[in-house]
Amino acid sequence: MLNGSWSVTDGKGALQTALALLNDAGDPGYRALRPTLSDLVTLPVAERGQHVDGIIAATRQAVDPEVPDEAVAAEVRRIVGPFLMEESVMALPSTLPVDTVDWDTARALRILWMAHGAGCITEQDAEPLVRGALDITPSGLRFLAGARRRIHRRADAVGRDHRRGLLRVRRRHGDRASPPGVTVGDDATSVTRPQ
Repeated sequence: MLNGSWSVTDGKGALQTALALLNDAGDPGYRALRPTLSDLVTLPVAERGQHVDGIIAATRQAVDPEVPDEAVAAEVRRIVGPFLMEESVMALPSTLPVDTVDWDTARALRILWMAHGAGCITEQDAEPLVRGALDITPSGLRFLAGARRRIHRRADAVGRDHRRGLLRVRRRHGDRASPPGVTVGDDATSVTRPQ
């Protein structure tokens, strides 16, 4: 996957690719074309391609005249290209994001994760880039980290309550695992009492 999608064949390439994604996170070209892209995604995929030349012409008028026409066209095609793919219908949200910081950060972290899983890099190699990704991630995503901490705290509390309950049962019933007449299922989720 790393080689096919990103042309990454070793740890150094993975680190460089992730760093490039993080350095360029939040594509300004995407932000500039977002209103046009929002209109474009309302069209069926088969019809989107016929509007690319119009988008290039409109962008050409808005860009500094010293920028070559070829550079403007290449940049527009780079940004619009993914929206022309058949898979874009399944991959794109109904409302396009304001910028691509989240997307670029997620792709960089995925590359690091795959490279680590393949044994190309160590956790120590990836750590500075992971910290950098967390630094540029918008505060809205930090909410998810907070929610995850709350979920873990709740799971810990449930575990403590479960352990306390087992201790109470043991205190009342000695070394037996459950009170007399109560059968605890193998999966420890079902309890049956005799009728």
